Order: sequence, then C-alpha cells, then structure tokens
Amino acid sequence: MTGTARPHLVAVLAFDGVQLLDDTGTAEVFTTANGHGGRYDVRIGSVTGQDVGTSGGIRLGVDGTPAGLPGRLGTLLVPGRRDWRRAVDDAALTSGVRDLAGRSRSVASVCAGAFVLAEAGLLDGRRAATHWRLAGELAAACPAVTIESDPPWWRRTAAPVRPVTPHGSRWCSWPDRAASPISAPGCGRARPGIPPYGRPWTR
Repeated sequence: MTGTARPHLVAVLAFDGVQLLDDTGTAEVFTTANGHGGRYDVRIGSVTGQDVGTSGGIRLGVDGTPAGLPGRLGTLLVPGRRDWRRAVDDAALTSGVRDLAGRSRSVASVCAGAFVLAEAGLLDGRRAATHWRLAGELAAACPAVTIESDPPWWRRTAAPVRPVTPHGSRWCSWPDRAASPISAPGCGRARPGIPPYGRPWTR
C-alpha cells in the first residue's frame, strides 16, 4: 500500500459469549502492524451496536453496528465462542455475517467462528479450517464443507503449533497480505481460520 492509499478496513465482529482473545488478539495484530508501516482501520462491531459480554466475563466495547460501517469493507473477521451452538442459533448474528460478507473483499474466521460462517452458508462447497479440537465437530455439523484437519501450513512446520487460537502465532503473516490479490481476491471467498500459507483457497 502506498502512503496515500486508503487504510484497509478490518471489521471484527463481536457478540455475547465471544472468545475475548479472538476479538482483542485479532485487533491487536492489525493495530500493531500500523506501527510498522501498515495502514489498517480496525473496528469492532456488534449486530445490535451494544457492548458484549465475553468468555472471560469482561465487557467489550464496540464501535457500532454494521450499518455504521462503510458500504465496502476490506476484511471481515468472525470470531468464535466456546459453545459454538449458541452462536449458530443466533439468527440475527448469522444474518449480519451474511450481509457483511457480501460487502467485504475477504472473509475469515477465528477458531469456532468457522461454524458461524458455515451457518451463514458461506462455506458450502468450500474448504475450511478451524481449531484442531473442533475439526471433527465442524465436519459432522457441516457436511457441505470440506474440512482441512491437516492444512498445508501445519505440515510445513517442524513441530505442531497449538496455541489458544488456531495458528495464532502466525497471525503475523496476515497484515502484510490482507489487502493483497492473494489474500483478498474478491467478494464472497470465505477464509476460515488463518489465511493460506502455501497456497490460496480454491473457489
């Protein structure tokens, strides 16, 4: 991105019960990148516009509702919650995700956020990854989705990395690629988990 380019807008969704690290850790990566030459406009929003209660019992403030965001977004990030069934049962949440995805250049999820993308119909016929502990559950719950339980960027490391969020130690690769043709190729291509390391997701 050039110095005169418009900042890449990263919208991070929040909802009651969300994993605190999924939201704040994601936002921190991009805001930290801004101190190293990045240009990211990071906003945390909820469907209702109200602050949310997180998994750690901490209230998380939000910047507003999806309606308050620009019409076109750079990247939509959907976090998860421990009880992912509660999230997918929230019709307003899945509807909001579907709407935001249609306005975003790229879409991704963190951990159990993949279940929300699947419920919104964004992963049908696609490949997806999630937290390694949830891969079997995602496969059982979403038969229309091909689950990558052993994605290529895991196999390329000498030892498995299993942080709290899947591949969390590798978020550092996203900021310099979030607005690139590979990691943000066009509307409607969902990228659950972490952006590809060795190859782009297929359509």
